[in-house]
Parts: sequence; C-alpha cells; structure tokens
Amino acid sequence: MKMGTKTFIVECRDGIVARDSRPFGKNKGNHAYSLDWPFPSTLAGALRTFMGKRLGGIFDQGMIKKLKNLQVMGGFPTKDGSVYLPAPSDAVFSRDGDYPYTYTRYPVLPEFLDDGEGCDLPAPSLQPAFLSDGGRDDFKPPKESPTFWSLDEIESWLTDQPEPKTFDSVGGHPFMGLPPKEKRVHVSIDPDTRTALEHHLFSISRIALPTGVGLLIGCEYDSSKPGKDLVEELPAHFITTLGGQRRLASWEEKSNGAKSLWSCPGNISHVLGESKAVRMLLVTPALFKNGWVPGWLEKDDAGMLKGNPPSLNAGGGLELELVSACIGNWQPISGWSYETKGEKKLHRLVPAGSVYFFRIASGSANDLEKAWMKAVSDELQDRMDGFGLAVWGNWNGNDES
Repeated sequence: MKMGTKTFIVECRDGIVARDSRPFGKNKGNHAYSLDWPFPSTLAGALRTFMGKRLGGIFDQGMIKKLKNLQVMGGFPTKDGSVYLPAPSDAVFSRDGDYPYTYTRYPVLPEFLDDGEGCDLPAPSLQPAFLSDGGRDDFKPPKESPTFWSLDEIESWLTDQPEPKTFDSVGGHPFMGLPPKEKRVHVSIDPDTRTALEHHLFSISRIALPTGVGLLIGCEYDSSKPGKDLVEELPAHFITTLGGQRRLASWEEKSNGAKSLWSCPGNISHVLGESKAVRMLLVTPALFKNGWVPGWLEKDDAGMLKGNPPSLNAGGGLELELVSACIGNWQPISGWSYETKGEKKLHRLVPAGSVYFFRIASGSANDLEKAWMKAVSDELQDRMDGFGLAVWGNWNGNDES
C-alpha cells in the first residue's frame, strides 16, 4: 500500500457560510447561525464535488466510491507561512495584573483521588483532571484565550512536561483567535414580479477570514485503490465553491514544507520512544459511538479501558490504557445528504482540542509515529471525511502522585 498526499492552501475570498444545526427556513427561523469554524465534511465535500464535476459531473456509484476513497484532512488556519492547530484543552490561561495584562498558561493534569473521594467516570481506573496547583487560587480564564496555537507551540507543549508559563500577549503569534463573523440581511424575491416580498427578510452569518489567513487542507489517497487519478490530475490552482451560498474559494497546491505537518516531527518521535504515558490531542472534531469514549477502547476484566487507534493494526503490540481526558462541550452536526436525498442523522462530536491521557499498557509508544495526523474516529467513512485527526505527545504519567 503506497500512500500519496497533496496539500493545498485555500483562500476564501467571500468568507465561509457554515451553518450550525439550528433550524433555518420557512416556519423554522429567519437567521442562519454560523459555526465558529467549518467542519471537515464541509471541506471534503467541496473538494470531492470539484473533482467529480471536472469529469463531467456524473455522480454514479462508481464515482462516489472513488471520491470516498480519498481522505480529506484539515482545514487548519495558516498565516505568514505558519500553520495553527486547535488549542489543547489541557491548557488554560489566566489574565494577570492591570493593563497592559500578562497571561499565564497552566497545565491541566490527571490526579488520583484522596480517600473518601469519588466520581462517576465510566471506568474505575479513570482519574479526573485538575488545574495545576499554581492556578487554583482565585482563577478566572479570560475571554481572549487563544483558539489556535502554532504548530511549533503545539510540538513544544506535547514534548515538554507542561509547566506554568507567562506571555505578554495571546493575540498574536504563536497564538490566534477565532475569525470574526459577519451578518448580512437578505430579502426573498417574488419569482413572478422579481421584486422583494414583504415581511420576508432573513439573515445569514458567515465566517470572515482576515486578510492573509487561509486554510491548509490535505488530501491523502491510496495509489492501489480507485480514485488516485482524481487527485494526481488536479491542477496546481483551481476555484471551487465552499460552504453555503456557493461562496468562491481559491485552492493552490503547496509543495514546500508540507510534509512537516502530516509526518511526525523528530522531537515528538524522540519523546514517544522514551515515554510510558502519552497524550492524544484531537485537531479536528471526532465521532465516537460511545459518546466521548473512543469505540476502539474496550474494558478488560479489571474494568480498564484499553485498545489502540484505528491507524495501527490490532494486535500489533501497542496497547493504550485510558487514564483521563479533558473534553470540551459536544458539538451537534447534521445536514443534507445528496447521496441519499435526505436529512443526515444528528450526531454529537467530540470537539477539536480535546485531550486524552493514556498509559502504555504494553508495547512501545514508538508505534504512535505512524498515528500522527491520522484519524481516530470509530467509523471508516468518518475518518475518510477528516473527523478525528489526532497528534500525539507525552506526559509524566503521575506515577509519583
């Protein structure tokens, strides 16, 4: 099996209309609310649709199978040559002092419970995660906490044992906040008179990417399966529609330095080789059949949740034991399927930025090099659609707690 990857920088000239799951339409609501960031399926749909239309736009079963064989990865914000990933949930910021403020970043780590304490986590071995001692007194996270960190900052966080660190600002590199949203009011048009219908106003929110901020998106394909020609024959630059209202986006192939994102960095490989405890950071939202618990983790006779991610062969030697997790609020996702001509089921996503803490039950964490930027969602098609991309690092395993 030989895998190939193409990487693109996407410039969204007119912003992105990426609706959330709230009802919109006649008798449902007159405002279309926007997500904070587009889901992977929106980006996968835009690229696959363009590929299919290049070959005549006939989406028969053969074409659909080819398109689904292609994994779309991303998109991640990029600016001035730097790539940014979602901020890890095992890090929180405090705002210190008077203006001009400084910001201190504290780690969140699993801790053993004291005698007489308990919790309702789904396995007896799971530990709750707590803010480190330095940040517990009179702590209040600021609204301006960054949503994205640069790839270099993520690597540093995943390789070092997290310690409190102070920053002069969280508004610029190596951090980035969410892009602003713009709201536009529209009128419905009478098709007979071609004039505005009275009392038929509606509004739509869109994600307005700042100047110079693009999306980095990858497309991975198996050269032994149908569909590789769809990727290999893509032009170096092309225009697609992206999201709702057919907003235009410019795609340009990126060649230099792209491998550094999709391949495990050397410093990560080094610490994994020596680690007995690892962290998994979701960089895109994930879909698991057991809520926030990955379906590839199963309880053993002692009630421990153990397993390994789908990108690694079962029985390959590595076995992870879940210790704890820092999970954000679940996100709803639904939509319309052009394949089945019907509404998609509503699902709950584990949000990007969520962090899972594991210990190595058996085998070597070196195997996780092959799982870098691979999807960990339970279902194959969800993984191919880009849900559940994950990166890996270490932690201290709290053996001395």
